[in-house]
This record gives sequence, C-alpha cells and structure tokens, in this order.
Amino acid sequence: MKNLLALTLITGFLMACAGEPKATVKAEDLVGRWMLKEAFRNDEQIESMSDLYFNFSAEGSMETNMPNAEGNSKYTLSGNTIEQLNEQVKLQYTVETLTSTNLVLSTTIENFEFRFSMEKTE
Repeated sequence: MKNLLALTLITGFLMACAGEPKATVKAEDLVGRWMLKEAFRNDEQIESMSDLYFNFSAEGSMETNMPNAEGNSKYTLSGNTIEQLNEQVKLQYTVETLTSTNLVLSTTIENFEFRFSMEKTE
C-alpha cells in the first residue's frame, strides 16, 4: 500500500512539473551581440552558417546575417517568442534557453527546423 501511495505521489509530481510554462524572456537579457557556436537543421549539425550572428538592441531593432533575413529589422518579444519583421520577411524564433552568456533559438524556415546555439560577445 505504501508503494502505491508513493508511486501515485511521484506520478502526480512529474505530471505537474511537465505542464509548467517556461519563464518569460526579459528583453534586457536579450540585448547584445550573439555569435553562433553550433547550428542544427532537422537535428543534424551543419557548418554552413558558421558566421551567423544576431545583434539585438534595447529599442526593438536587430541586425543579423541570417540568410533570407539579413540586415536590419524590427523585432518584438512576447513570452519566449521573438518575431523579426522587415519588408521582405517575417520570422519567428523560440527562445529555448537564455542566460547571460548563452542563447538557444529555434525556428522553422521552408519546412526545415533550425536550432542555433549562440554565445554572447562583447
């Protein structure tokens, strides 16, 4: 009987934790220049974007050399979603991880899933 109770409590705890939303990204933590450490397309590491960068300003503008979205753009941040807006493209990135030195973004472009592991530079 004790084992059943323990199993029930553990299962309930795990289910409760799985449903917790990620913390909202703070705009001030995103500001700065981020350089690529690793890039993945459909979970396979790629080298073709080795010089990729994102530079986010506090005023809501960003610069990147991301293919098909390069140059200066406006961006909005809502929860864990960054939306890049310019005349040619509208891209959404999901912030998977954000620390003072590391940023992991994911996005889908032309039915390919990309994940970028970035490092903050000075």
